[in-house]
Amino acid sequence: MKKGFNLFKFIREVILILLAIMCIYPLIWMILSAFKTEPEIYNSPLGFPCSLNYTFLTDVWNGTLSTPFYKFILNSFFVTIISLLFMCIIATMAAYGLSRFEFKGLKTINFFILLAMAIPLQAYFISLYVQLRDMKMVDNLFSLSVMFVTTSLPFAIIMLMGYFRSFPRSIEEAAVIDGCNELKKMIFVVVPMAKSAIATLAIINFAGYWNELLLSLLIISDNSKKTVNLGILAYRTAYSIKLGHSFAALTFSVIPVLLFFIIFQKQIIKGVTLGSLKG
Repeated sequence: MKKGFNLFKFIREVILILLAIMCIYPLIWMILSAFKTEPEIYNSPLGFPCSLNYTFLTDVWNGTLSTPFYKFILNSFFVTIISLLFMCIIATMAAYGLSRFEFKGLKTINFFILLAMAIPLQAYFISLYVQLRDMKMVDNLFSLSVMFVTTSLPFAIIMLMGYFRSFPRSIEEAAVIDGCNELKKMIFVVVPMAKSAIATLAIINFAGYWNELLLSLLIISDNSKKTVNLGILAYRTAYSIKLGHSFAALTFSVIPVLLFFIIFQKQIIKGVTLGSLKG
């Protein structure tokens, strides 16, 4: 039997299509603008390029006007990967310990973790820079990774604590009966079963680390150590913006993120629905 026309479903799909176009169009507009000439960008900002112009892309990639952009990309990859590695390890161990052990001061620690999330980063920018300067940690990519990890740890710990608290205790008790101590139980039993939650945390923070600007602007000033977002700023001055080169730099900076989300889209969807599937 043929189903009748569902007006509600039709309206819903139209709204979703319009929302998808609204989200995708700025990205397509940015990429197309990178292939335009400077007059086309100003005279026809919303139109298609008359011909594919690779001048801006080659200038940005080869560093005709600034440092080669691929160096910025490599710096961002280094900082992002190192930060994700340490953040996942530290957050997993901290969340497991705080969710499994009862000890004096546990509530105080949880309070300060929540407090760290409540205080905005801009509130302690000056003191943070003074400390980094005195410790000679300015213009250092590893220092930037340390800042990324420390600023993202509160949210990461709270997220994993919620998952570990819902973890079946019967599985852990079986591991103890088999002779596992707390460390082995965490490494060989709990962490493998929590890989979806940890992967979701890594995916969320990948975009955050890659797109971060304020900390990078505070710590890095050496051109050879700048990340992609600082590299994009090289094409603007106090009085003008090189739009063509800026669009080319933005295109290069967004490609790794797009590839990352395309490759891990199944894991992203699984992670987003992870909490809703728990009974």
